Amino acid sequence: MAFAFREVTISGNKVGVEGISAALNEITDVLVNEMGWELFDDRRTQAGNSNVTLTHKVVFRNNGGEDGTANSWYFTLTSGTSAGVASNIIGFQMTDSYDVSTHDTSASGVETPTGHNSGVTMTLDSNGIFNLWVSGDKDGLVFVNNRENVYGVLLVGKSKTFLDSVTEPQGLYSFSSTSTTLVTTISARTIAGNPPEAFTSSSDSEILSLNQSSSNEPRSGLGNTDAIFTLLPLTLTVDDTTGPRKGFIGLLQSVWSVPPTSAGWIKESLVAISGSNQTYLAFPHTGAGGIAIRKT
Repeated sequence: MAFAFREVTISGNKVGVEGISAALNEITDVLVNEMGWELFDDRRTQAGNSNVTLTHKVVFRNNGGEDGTANSWYFTLTSGTSAGVASNIIGFQMTDSYDVSTHDTSASGVETPTGHNSGVTMTLDSNGIFNLWVSGDKDGLVFVNNRENVYGVLLVGKSKTFLDSVTEPQGLYSFSSTSTTLVTTISARTIAGNPPEAFTSSSDSEILSLNQSSSNEPRSGLGNTDAIFTLLPLTLTVDDTTGPRKGFIGLLQSVWSVPPTSAGWIKESLVAISGSNQTYLAFPHTGAGGIAIRKT
């Protein structure tokens, strides 16, 4: 399978439908049935719990990635941090191995962040109505949500590495924010190196974005012709404050940075790529750059 996109409105006000659980169900459906991810551990019948092995969650495996040869890696999406599943967050955890018998990271594996309900989370709404966008493939995913007109984002994937597969067999990244605004340096969580090392502190791994402004856009003076906009890639780096591993790892998948609305961008606008049948959905901001995700 390959790229897929889904846009859905979820309502926690409907009888028998809990908002966060409904979001997990939608994500599971598009990842497994349209993108080809393997549903490795399905614990959606569990109640919420502060223990990641016991909580309401789903675990996905990359299933070889898009080329079918990538090293296995896993990510867990959880709902609920205590007794119920009505918590307003989806928590995230990434690992290079997983033991389905213990419902936890394998003893020899590494994971980041260390807790499933801290560090990398997506804020939703258990009782209200919110929009959810899911875009990507078995190499990289983007989740965007709009809750009470507040946009949030979760990025996860295997970077398009600058290094060979022996030096960098994984190059995994994850990042979340309650805004789709991108600053120049974005703290991230990463699994990188050989043997793999989990960078669990947000200061040890970063995503670099070139902040664009209205003066950077090449559309000035074009008159009534079609506007031309710039999408720029995001770069994953490691800046290990306590160890020797530092440097550029690769490019993020399925997401690009865009200039702010002052450059002419409109929220949720559809952007066509010249010479391609691909289109992108933009989520810009007024004062800083935003993101664009692939739609077709």
